[in-house]
Amino acid sequence: MLKKRQWLMLPTTKASHLFKHSNKLGWYSRGDVNYIEQVDTVLPQHVYILSDEQIKEGDYRCNQTAELVCTTSASDAYNLKDQHLKENPIWKKVIASSNKTLKTGQITDGEYDENHRGLSYVPQIRESVVKAFIEDYNKEKKWEWVNVEYEEYCCNIYVGGGKLSPDCCHNVLNSLKLRSDNTVIIHPIQEIFSREEVRKIVEEAYQLGVGDGGDNFSGWSVFEDGYDWFDKNY
Repeated sequence: MLKKRQWLMLPTTKASHLFKHSNKLGWYSRGDVNYIEQVDTVLPQHVYILSDEQIKEGDYRCNQTAELVCTTSASDAYNLKDQHLKENPIWKKVIASSNKTLKTGQITDGEYDENHRGLSYVPQIRESVVKAFIEDYNKEKKWEWVNVEYEEYCCNIYVGGGKLSPDCCHNVLNSLKLRSDNTVIIHPIQEIFSREEVRKIVEEAYQLGVGDGGDNFSGWSVFEDGYDWFDKNY
């Protein structure tokens, strides 16, 4: 399933392939990326995908106003436990980034911190996506939102390893769908729809409004009048 998530670019004091120069974006791919730190007119940048999901211990979070990205301690997570319920939360969860140095305290194989907690990396945004963003930015086409793929799983990991099955508890949760290289799957927000796509959207909206959105829908034939109205007016 696709979920709409915020796309944000922020400056960084560390070296990055992505940089801004004279209000244009570029991608430095030659030699040592630390070179761009030494050029006064070049401003290193990172891009982030943000979500209103609950912020938990070990998550990275972003304060867009302060242009601040930081990790979340246990006490921070407690203080922010209701943050995601607010209409315009100050802090948002970082679910993906072009910054490859962001590590979390989630369990993984191989690498551990000083407290012997397993480390993993924040999901990454593929270079090809960042380059597409650069191209649009330099044409004055802004990215504010993107669609990100999620997948459903059963909350009971002891039944089928969390996979959905007839035997699961039917308490379905969502998580980011990741490729094997730990990158998120991103789709652009579609702003222009064909006539048939609009017709389908209206049809589905009508179904949800009249029925229960499921198999018990009984007013389907009533929309035939809606088809006639749509065809005459669009």
